[in-house]
Amino acid sequence: AMLIQEFALAFAFVCQCIHAIPLPHSERVSLSAVPISQPPQGWVRLGAAHPETEIKFTFFVKQQNTAEISSAFTQVSDPRHPNYKKYWSLEQIAAVAGPKEAHLSALTDWLSSHVGSVEITVNRDIVVFRAPVSSAEQMFGVVFEQFQQTKTGRVHTATLSAASIPAAVDASLDFVIGIQPTFPHEPRPRVKGPHKAKVLKEGASCLSDQAVPPCLHKVYGTQDVTATSTNGSQLVASFLSQYFLESDLSQFQREYRLPSNPVAKVVGSNPGPAGDEASLDVQYITGMGQMVTTWFAHFDDASHPFESWITWASNTTDAPWVHSLSWGEPEDEYVQQLGKAYVDRINTEFMKFGLRGRTVLFASGDSGWQKAQKFPASSPYVTSVGGTWMGDLGDDPLEVDPQTTGGFSSLPENPQPEYQKAAVTAYLSEAAATHAEQPAAHQWNASQRAVPDLSAFSSSYQIITNGGETPIGGTSASCPVSAGIFSLINDALFAAGKAPLGFLNPFLYQNADAFLDIDKGNNNGFAAVKGYDPVSGLGTWNTTTFSTLKARALAL
Repeated sequence: AMLIQEFALAFAFVCQCIHAIPLPHSERVSLSAVPISQPPQGWVRLGAAHPETEIKFTFFVKQQNTAEISSAFTQVSDPRHPNYKKYWSLEQIAAVAGPKEAHLSALTDWLSSHVGSVEITVNRDIVVFRAPVSSAEQMFGVVFEQFQQTKTGRVHTATLSAASIPAAVDASLDFVIGIQPTFPHEPRPRVKGPHKAKVLKEGASCLSDQAVPPCLHKVYGTQDVTATSTNGSQLVASFLSQYFLESDLSQFQREYRLPSNPVAKVVGSNPGPAGDEASLDVQYITGMGQMVTTWFAHFDDASHPFESWITWASNTTDAPWVHSLSWGEPEDEYVQQLGKAYVDRINTEFMKFGLRGRTVLFASGDSGWQKAQKFPASSPYVTSVGGTWMGDLGDDPLEVDPQTTGGFSSLPENPQPEYQKAAVTAYLSEAAATHAEQPAAHQWNASQRAVPDLSAFSSSYQIITNGGETPIGGTSASCPVSAGIFSLINDALFAAGKAPLGFLNPFLYQNADAFLDIDKGNNNGFAAVKGYDPVSGLGTWNTTTFSTLKARALAL
């Protein structure tokens, strides 16, 4: 298939270019972002931003009937419910959750008093506004400056001031993206040198040498499994300067004797050069989900590219069925910058996406235990993937990768979901009985969402970047590997005339016995125990996990 590039968002917009129309003066309120006096370390001031420099702002308008959306999401995701897999269309969701016209009008009326262009998404609950600096400064009562990242030379336009908007507009919104004094930084996959070559033993020992597709397929029971249905699809979302090269992907597939499966569609831009994160994600989601139609979506919107992905995904009718994102930030930073409404709203967007039958996996992170988990991996409405390894020398039994982020969400907005309650209760009992390592009691709350849900191998990977081999690892590898395997289960479902898996977690927790339990290792906070634990999740893939989950999914 030829590479198709899309340079605009793939969903329909109502777009209008608007010019200044005076509005009566109204009371203004401050947005929640905390102003800072200096840019963060590694950034320097260049001076005032040019008045004509365009800035993008994304307004998340308050939705309606979110309790109805939550209830429907729970029903279609639970194999034990009569409405399991009775997914909704994007249009059905928009009809139920769309904003009040008064809220949308309050926003668009205000925007019409400033120079810029308005784009209203299909769901009408997200509005994108692009304005020159001169207009944006008037709108928000701030001064925009230009900053440069010393390491990369990247130039970023931002304000360090506290913005304000009219009270009537603020009352219509959950939050605004683009006005916070934040700076882009790119989460990186962990780079580790390859282990010394050794004579491979039976079972999982090939992983300790190089975790490459032939070994992964052998250990995870997916040898010779390729997609046969044309209905399946999977997507890697990438951000900032992370791109992939089709030539690298072709070389990777040739080297490991994989069927040729070029990326079928690119959303956004992909100018290169290749980055290690994007290359890892694309090469391993196609390496495991063999012959599944694969998309690459790239978003480069300064400090908040993730919201561009969720905006696109929530408003695209034919969005792929499985999404893999090796991306996240400490969850408390979101609350500090955007308020608690941010987490609530993004969680609702995940529920809306799952209600449409989509599967979303996030890497749990590679920071070991942290009081603040990584978001969005800590959302109860996505699947979080942790990591396992076999020790520094590759000689140990399969155990928790000590750098895997796992634990309990620090946010009340991420409560413990119903599907996880029995597993966490059993964990607490087992940990108490075995005196398993845990952080100090005041540093975690077991009534909140536990992370991760499952694990996959996260060490000793090899990728091709810009024509050369690169050793790499981390949950940035575990996530696309797992996503590719779930795409193969979807393929079997499509071939049988059945609906795809959708939101995975209720199905996974109801079939916990399909996974290989990990009961060794820790992440310098929590230790693995028998059964579920908040460091390895339900366990990892073994030679029968895929076939077991596939058979049980087909039987539903």
